[in-house]
Amino acid sequence: MGNTEIIGHLWQAANLITGFAAVQALAFSYACARKDFGDAINTRRAKRTIIWIFGLVSIGYCLAIAWCAYHQAELDPRHSAIFLQAAVGRVLFVIAITAFTFLILYARQIFSKQSLRG
Repeated sequence: MGNTEIIGHLWQAANLITGFAAVQALAFSYACARKDFGDAINTRRAKRTIIWIFGLVSIGYCLAIAWCAYHQAELDPRHSAIFLQAAVGRVLFVIAITAFTFLILYARQIFSKQSLRG
């Protein structure tokens, strides 16, 4: 397998990671908006746990994206600026979608002033 093929596979992997992060965040946000699930997680402990887990997983996604970009740039230094810009865009997207998920997680407290249990 040549460098070009490996770079292509790394590009696809970074896109797949970014896409998975988006689907996971949107599905979880949808679940949080549902009354039954939203009621079940409306406690401080549950929300703190979700924040920690979701945050750590998002950091993992960002590190995986950076790993792909690093190896792409290592294999083709002439195009390293492109790989870096794409990686920065992907990481910013993961951060934005994670922030959106956190907003949805606390939407009841922010918009309807509903307090957390326990």
